[in-house]
Amino acid sequence: MIFFLMAPQFSTLGQTKTQENQLNQKNLLLSLGWTNTTFRDFATSPLFYRGSGFSLSYEKQTINQKSEINWGFSPLFSSTQACIAKSDYLQERAFSAFISMDGYLKYYRDLPRISSEKIQFKAGGTVLATQNIRINESLLNSAFGVETFLNLMVSAKADIDISQKEEKTIHLWFLKIKQNPSKQKLSFQTDIGLLNFNHRPSYNYVYFDEIDDNYTNELFALKEHYDWSLNGYRFGTKIEYSKFAPTGNGFKIAYIWDMTNAPGKHQTFQMATHRIQYTLIINKNK
Repeated sequence: MIFFLMAPQFSTLGQTKTQENQLNQKNLLLSLGWTNTTFRDFATSPLFYRGSGFSLSYEKQTINQKSEINWGFSPLFSSTQACIAKSDYLQERAFSAFISMDGYLKYYRDLPRISSEKIQFKAGGTVLATQNIRINESLLNSAFGVETFLNLMVSAKADIDISQKEEKTIHLWFLKIKQNPSKQKLSFQTDIGLLNFNHRPSYNYVYFDEIDDNYTNELFALKEHYDWSLNGYRFGTKIEYSKFAPTGNGFKIAYIWDMTNAPGKHQTFQMATHRIQYTLIINKNK
């Protein structure tokens, strides 16, 4: 864990250029995050399921003078529960295992006419595909839930340069903390769905036999009983702080929020995720 936090400060053999001086910067981004997930599926129950978990992310980034391209994938694992009120004094809890996988491609184009030396604006688009798997054995023949989302989104981003230009010394009681000049930035990003496809049940899940820990038949049944729909909406935002070492390595700390509403053909699925994420930036330029 200590190495994971300190790695951005280590020099890579043969790296002599700083990231900001390179015209075609290539980075590998490895992330670990804490997540809070909320969802409900009206095909099975109007109850909200809430829970916490963790996420991982693998991303490749290319930045040049005119554009930025990011692509990668991010799995999320969470344990959720819902409270069922049976009386004023008695409650029953329904538990659900929740797994989600995102795959994405982002393209941004610089907007020099409205940018400045301090703030750089970018606009572009995102292709985002999400696959959910939910298992809730207390729902018996509706225990296995699957939905797929494919979203074509318009994206905007603002990078604010907050670099430290000079060396500073902070006096904290009897300690002196020396801060060297470094490149730092704040980023604000938003994605808005233009075309929102979802793959949801044609009605509900009752065509499944009672779950017996073997989901093979259920997976094959999806082809027959699920339909693609073009409806609903999806939004996402990200607030991010980045700091870079002279080698071009660095780290990011981000808050990410995502919301999805997918009506399907008959029954709606709704989901929101909150994520606090730490990202290790590895400079891949040789």
